[in-house]
Amino acid sequence: MRREKAFKPLTLKLSSITDETVRHQLEVLFDEFTAERAKANQAVRKAALADAESGIAQQRARMAFVQLLLTAGEAGGAFDAVKGEQTWTAYRKDGELLFECPFTEVDMRNAMRVQRANVDQAARSIGGAESLYEDEDADEKDPVIGFAGGSTSRSH
Repeated sequence: MRREKAFKPLTLKLSSITDETVRHQLEVLFDEFTAERAKANQAVRKAALADAESGIAQQRARMAFVQLLLTAGEAGGAFDAVKGEQTWTAYRKDGELLFECPFTEVDMRNAMRVQRANVDQAARSIGGAESLYEDEDADEKDPVIGFAGGSTSRSH
């Protein structure tokens, strides 16, 4: 059974050109194209290799920094704070190696409190609720977490 093709490519043969000069010029241009395409492929492969090597180098630097932090956290109690905070940087200043935590967990909680206060103030200024958040003082007075069973039952 013969299958019909949906598309039939148009094929032109260089030998069908009668002008020898034009045929030669097209041959030379095609050879240049082939050589440039091979160079382009090689350049793409070299760039991919350089990109992979860059990624490896970045990961090695990251691993070395993590090892630095692990060792600093195990430095006989001298740098216990390194264990407790997530974000650290290390640098040299005047020849001295310094570890710095730019934003501690306490800073983050304080920033969240300020943000909550700003949102509450904005809500009150447009006539919204007194507070968008539950009263934090109530949580401190009755610190029940999870299900609090009692003697009273509720019917639904």
